[in-house]
Amino acid sequence: MRVFLSHNSKDKAFARALARRLRAHGADVWFDEWEIAPGQSILERLESGLETSDAFTVLWSQNARQSPWVGAELRAYLRRRIDNATLRVIPIQLDDSPLPVLLRDYCGFCSGDRHGLSPDRIALAILEATPGFRLETKQLQVHLHILRVDGSLARLEKVHKISCIAGPVDKFIDGFGTAIEGGQVTDFSFKPGRRGDKWIDRDLLRIEHIFPRPLRTGQSLVRKVTSMYRNTYIVSPGYHIQKQYYPTERLSMATVFPKSRPPRKWWAEEVGGDRRRSLPVRRTTLADKPAIEVVIRHPLLLVDYVLNWEW
Repeated sequence: MRVFLSHNSKDKAFARALARRLRAHGADVWFDEWEIAPGQSILERLESGLETSDAFTVLWSQNARQSPWVGAELRAYLRRRIDNATLRVIPIQLDDSPLPVLLRDYCGFCSGDRHGLSPDRIALAILEATPGFRLETKQLQVHLHILRVDGSLARLEKVHKISCIAGPVDKFIDGFGTAIEGGQVTDFSFKPGRRGDKWIDRDLLRIEHIFPRPLRTGQSLVRKVTSMYRNTYIVSPGYHIQKQYYPTERLSMATVFPKSRPPRKWWAEEVGGDRRRSLPVRRTTLADKPAIEVVIRHPLLLVDYVLNWEW
């Protein structure tokens, strides 16, 4: 997917952050800083970008409203869309400036959204609504091992089988909960391959898993990821959250407890917006310790799957 990013230079900081997040999640982004080199014709490069993009994202603001460049780019792309209804137009309102009439029919994002204007959330939402992901999850197993009786130390283990459906793909972006009840997440390990860039996006720590070599279409890889959580699961009730950003066939979540402190109560939920649905949980044994597990087939995207317990 190729995304044209239209904006006014005064909104460059947000545009740059969004461009980076879109590219990190696998999109091909037309962003002026990356596409127009010294000595090149600005008009020729703009025309090329507008003609080859599958989606037009415009950062709308008081600055954009006063920009002849943004207006010209918008009109040019809308004329192209008349002949190709598959093209997408995505307005992002950075302030309370009203959208022009020609943009009001298109679904987008605004500063009043419940989660705010997070570049990472916007990038994921844009790509989630796009047919043709580059990766899909065959199976994800997520086990949380509580190592200390008081819950002050836990190890998260992920075994993740992915398949490439539109290569090449050289990385996967993982998300880890941060500062849950004042806790810390540390000691990351990614196999095979290595850890790449990391950044904070609101309540999530994002880390790139760089593959040993790019995956080509049809190839698969089993990722093994571990991390340590400190002072995170002391409180009761405790909970473990998983959210899927790629199509997934099977998600398995389990929490493993110390032998001397099994849970007395447990439940699981699917939570998204105003939606809340109970899920079946089974009591089991893993690594010769008491555990609870929930299995979800074809989980929804961008929805929280929560495994809860009380000590």
